Amino acid sequence: MTTIQRADDCEKRFEDGALSQSLLSKHELDMQLTSDGSTNLWGLPAIRRETGGTRSLVYLMGFFVFGTAALYGFAVNLVLYATRSLHLSNVTAVTIGNNFFGMTYLLSFVGGFLADAYWGRYFASAVFLTIYAIGLILLTSSAFFPGLRPAPCVYGDATCQPPSTWQLVVFFFTLLMVAIGFGGSEPCVYAFGADQYDEGDDVESKQKSSFFNWQYLCYSIGSIMASLLLVYVENTFGYAVGFGACTLTLVVGLAFFFGGTPIYRFQKLQGNPVSGVAQVLVAAVRKWKVTVPVDTTAPYKDYEESCNQTRITNTSIKFRFLDKASVETDDDVGSRDPWRVCEVTQVEEVKRFFNLLPLFLSTTIYSIVHIQILTIFVAQGATMDNHLGKFQVPTASLFTFNMLSGMAFTLIYELVLMPIMRKRSSTGQGLGSLPRICIGLALSALAMLVAAAVERRRLIIIQQLNLYDVTPVPMSVFWQVPQFAIVGLSEVFAWVGMTEFCYAEAPEGLRTAGSALFLVAVAVGSFASSVIIYFISKITSTGTSDDGWIANNLNRGHLDYFFLLLAGISVLNIIYTMIFVRSGKVAEEKFSNSD
Repeated sequence: MTTIQRADDCEKRFEDGALSQSLLSKHELDMQLTSDGSTNLWGLPAIRRETGGTRSLVYLMGFFVFGTAALYGFAVNLVLYATRSLHLSNVTAVTIGNNFFGMTYLLSFVGGFLADAYWGRYFASAVFLTIYAIGLILLTSSAFFPGLRPAPCVYGDATCQPPSTWQLVVFFFTLLMVAIGFGGSEPCVYAFGADQYDEGDDVESKQKSSFFNWQYLCYSIGSIMASLLLVYVENTFGYAVGFGACTLTLVVGLAFFFGGTPIYRFQKLQGNPVSGVAQVLVAAVRKWKVTVPVDTTAPYKDYEESCNQTRITNTSIKFRFLDKASVETDDDVGSRDPWRVCEVTQVEEVKRFFNLLPLFLSTTIYSIVHIQILTIFVAQGATMDNHLGKFQVPTASLFTFNMLSGMAFTLIYELVLMPIMRKRSSTGQGLGSLPRICIGLALSALAMLVAAAVERRRLIIIQQLNLYDVTPVPMSVFWQVPQFAIVGLSEVFAWVGMTEFCYAEAPEGLRTAGSALFLVAVAVGSFASSVIIYFISKITSTGTSDDGWIANNLNRGHLDYFFLLLAGISVLNIIYTMIFVRSGKVAEEKFSNSD
């Protein structure tokens, strides 16, 4: 948003607020307006006691639960659907799964951009959620109609009919629709949920610090619903019925989301975030020979005061080159062209956004490890005995233990540990986001070590009994429970910490983009996982698909080596995060405290 736009927005909000306050003083003296400039559905200044806060949380939690269940209801079985119904190889199916999640999170930046620049977070959420629903309907249709998938394999036939080009096109198109819908809506809904809390109110400010914990709890409940109920429906009644159940689940989630519309709070558009960043970069490059003044804290005066943003009157110590954009030269006197000279606040907002970049790599590496629970873990479990007495447990249902451990610890953290840490913390917010992230990364490394130990035991049984071409191996799939559970614990620390860090550290006008940046890092990690798996399968094989670390026949592979590699990558990520991400955060805090 330009300075002139901010001034006009301030004037309009002042007039609307004064009128509303006048009316309220006559009828409801005890009502108060929010301090962040948010409005209600009709565009009037929002009244704190009638909108947002815990009232809206009920509707958003309902959506988080059912919306997540709808996605993971088919996503956790995506690899098995690709191999069993489409007759694709393990490596190809795992690659499709990685690329699907990668595309989903990559497209989140598109949703974040449109929400911040043009549509607003609510309208952007509504549009992309509609696309999400259409994608699930198409996916259900592709699994229902026989002509859209290969014919079933004939018992005793060594080969299965591969999918035709048309069938693959339909399948990939439906996945793309789901990716666009879910990925585009995710950062918008998350940021929109956080917008329901007024940081200017002491009570709501504390509630906001717990929002991301409750959001993760809903994510866990939805994932458990998917892995227990929806996956069971898919394995018992077929993928067409199962995907149809996922679609109905999403419809329930949409009913929750749109049901809360009358009591939501809506933030005014902050302007095109990409344009604001580009203006700073262009202005800085234009004046690359200009020397930034050292003896002043405000090399260029802001045009106006902002109504709901803290004005920055000094410059931070990082990315000092960008300060050139706010230096007023002789050629800039009297100019208000933001492409030539930018206000100090705008430059500092861009610098704060760039300060998130070190976390981008950390999140990317973590997602490389984390994505394995939906791909390699499922493929590993499919080779093991899934009987629990007379009942056969769907392999993908072990994902439940991932969510159960995360959900249980989230409740413990929020209801027991958080009150204790808030009392002992100087900020009153509990455990900081960076320590939380590092703990999560350490747990992810531990999970890969446990997975390697389980796989090693499985391979020893195969070797001892000569079961290289036999499936399932006489080893209970419940040996996988610890690795799923530890990954769940790592999510409570890493995922929540990263989400909170991105939202808190991003400037107000770039908060949706900040949340999207986190999701884009997850996307890059998913794509990177596909690349790593491809090269590992090529490098470690002798030219056939039945050997190497990730073989078509996992009984002849070495997934234990792959898990050990991921554990090593996680350890390196911890070191990187502690050095680079923490050093940048500490530098900013020291600068802030010195003013």
